[in-house]
Amino acid sequence: MCAVAFYWFCIGVFPVYPTVILTGSMEPGIHPGDVILVRKLSSEEELDMLSAGTVISYHRDKISITHRILEIREDEAGNRQFITKGDNNASADAAPVSPNQIAGRVIRVVPRIGIPVLLLNSSREVPEEIQRGLREEKTE
Repeated sequence: MCAVAFYWFCIGVFPVYPTVILTGSMEPGIHPGDVILVRKLSSEEELDMLSAGTVISYHRDKISITHRILEIREDEAGNRQFITKGDNNASADAAPVSPNQIAGRVIRVVPRIGIPVLLLNSSREVPEEIQRGLREEKTE
């Protein structure tokens, strides 16, 4: 029974789920190999509570990204966009984040417990999107 509950936790059945950080874009606060706990946003009110400075996890294409909200922009129609940036990146992310891309907000960082996952992934091909992001981080 515990194994089933742990599996459900890991795949995101509960309102909080873990994710292993793969890159250094959020250093020095969050390092590759750290595990973050992400609280899913389940209502419009929770989305309204997001503010500049909040660290969120969001999806772009098939990649999960964890960055800090720099600014929230709203157009005349009330549509919101979130401007994000990795703490270790020189500039803001190129594209704004829409509310439907946000998976949740980071509520806790557990240092180093994801290193085995990081090591397992190092033997696989790194997706081009992550490689491109790493190259951009090094040149900035």
